[in-house]
Amino acid sequence: LTMVSAAENHFGKLDILVNNAGLSRDRMAHLMSDEWWDLVIDVNLTGTFNCIRSAAPYLRETAKQEIDRDGKPAYHRKIVNFFSTAAIRGNPGQINYVAAKMGNVGVTRVVAQEWARFGVTVNAVAPGFTNTRLTAAKGKGDELGVPEDQRKATLARIPMGRFGEPEDIANAVLFFASPLSDFITGQELN
Repeated sequence: LTMVSAAENHFGKLDILVNNAGLSRDRMAHLMSDEWWDLVIDVNLTGTFNCIRSAAPYLRETAKQEIDRDGKPAYHRKIVNFFSTAAIRGNPGQINYVAAKMGNVGVTRVVAQEWARFGVTVNAVAPGFTNTRLTAAKGKGDELGVPEDQRKATLARIPMGRFGEPEDIANAVLFFASPLSDFITGQELN
């Protein structure tokens, strides 16, 4: 709630919420600790829910007050949630991450239906393998990164023949945050 009210205080209103926090703690299902399960669910799924609930007064309730006599909202407000292509196909060693990210799909679909009449659209983006510090080639002793053989195997499955760039993901979010998507809600872009 503090984050959402700080944004509203700084900008004077809140029209767009992007839930993109995420982390992973990987381990095979039979070895997954309660601590790692809870951490990943809390950040990736409960965090999305908490942000949406905290934004409700600024998105849903404000829109409710602005609806004109024809029952139409003054303009569309937006929520964009993140999930993952790993959640779509499953990913060994990521039962907690996959469960949380697929949970975000359910959250997206429910809130999209609940808030559509107020002109609040809710959609989700599932980035694939994207060039970041977490997916860079992993060298010996590096804490972060992906082994080169895994990077090559992943690249072979990507139809575009290249890894995604952060700008590719930002453009998808920009679309869902713009008026171009005012009639689109409850959808997932993979």
